[in-house]
Amino acid sequence: MIQIEISSDALTDLRNGFFFYEKQAGGLGDYFSTQIRSDIDGLQITAGI
Repeated sequence: MIQIEISSDALTDLRNGFFFYEKQAGGLGDYFSTQIRSDIDGLQITAGI
């Protein structure tokens, strides 16, 4: 499995995305975070292939 590094700028964008979606509807920010984590986990396994 490869190691994924997320820059501090990207973490800031992800946090802002969470709050943006959470303002749209309660719980939507959690859904956003869950989907992002799933995508990152997939990158670790497949290396983006």
